[in-house]
Amino acid sequence: MKRLSTIVLTVLVAACGSKKSGTVAAPPRAAESEQYYKALDARYNGDSRAYYDGLLELAHDDPDSRAGRKARAILQADDGLLMLAAVGSLAGAAVPSFTRYQNKAKEAEARVMLQSIYTAQSAFFAEKKRYCRTFKECGYEGQPDQKYILFMSPKEMSVAPGGDEFMLTVVAAEAREALVAANVKPRVERKKFLVAAVANLDGDEVMDVWTIDEAGNLVHVVSDLE
Repeated sequence: MKRLSTIVLTVLVAACGSKKSGTVAAPPRAAESEQYYKALDARYNGDSRAYYDGLLELAHDDPDSRAGRKARAILQADDGLLMLAAVGSLAGAAVPSFTRYQNKAKEAEARVMLQSIYTAQSAFFAEKKRYCRTFKECGYEGQPDQKYILFMSPKEMSVAPGGDEFMLTVVAAEAREALVAANVKPRVERKKFLVAAVANLDGDEVMDVWTIDEAGNLVHVVSDLE
């Protein structure tokens, strides 16, 4: 009994001391924030690959969180990110590995763009009880540096604004051929849709093809990196 009293007294004294000190435990970070800081730690430790892969995973898994938006912004600043990767690992990495990292960043763009379209379509459907049939109706605008062409239908597409009109026509025709070859039919109906993203990431004959539907199913139909 005497020993139990001693233990209780010790706990009370410790609790009082903690109160007097005024120390308050910091609230735990959200999982996505922990993932972001973990990626930053990898960067500071010289592990460019872990930094890069951490940002890709965060942008894909939590694109609408604060940390996810930061990761997306870094990934979209493609050239700066690749310079970081080069500084950290170029001495020990082969050129094909560096190219693979560059193309992964471009693939991340397709995921982010299609998820943005999915969000816009969902919001439109909640208000209108149908899906928007054009990018303008969805309130979606192409980005100057986007590499993918988005298709809501064979004729309704979103491309990077300000490009050479002739080249855009040629690339759009090739992208449509890639959709036909992959048996992908982008379309918008009253209660369902299929939006596609197409790009040639490495200059060969194969084109990278992604789709997303009304259920949010993101599918990498054809990889340009294999």
